[in-house]
Amino acid sequence: IILTFNPKKKSVEGRIEVLKNTLKKIKDTTITNKLIDCTLIDIESIRAVVDTMKIVKNEYKLPVGCSPSNASYLYKKREPELLSKNFQSFDTSLNIILRSLGSDFLIYGPIKAYNRIFKSITLYNTIQNYFD
Repeated sequence: IILTFNPKKKSVEGRIEVLKNTLKKIKDTTITNKLIDCTLIDIESIRAVVDTMKIVKNEYKLPVGCSPSNASYLYKKREPELLSKNFQSFDTSLNIILRSLGSDFLIYGPIKAYNRIFKSITLYNTIQNYFD
């Protein structure tokens, strides 16, 4: 998994810079399977993540994804009253939204969330198959 995190430049451009540099560094290695984690940190970074995913898929033809739960748990800390009773729905919805916006894979956590995340994404994928 190649992480596109750029702490100095959190924009789409910064993420793509990290990706280009990393791909150059591993070009002559035996690494053949690459998954690009477009680095979802918080709710505010969703747009940059989705735009980065589109560029990576179109220009590099590589599978992309992110960790929606990073944003979910950070938002829960910022807005505890808002999410105290609705956190699981919020986190599950965010995973589905990122899947629908182009994620080929999702990194989730903690592991105890697998049941609700898997079921929701399976339902999304089943419905999406009717549109493909």
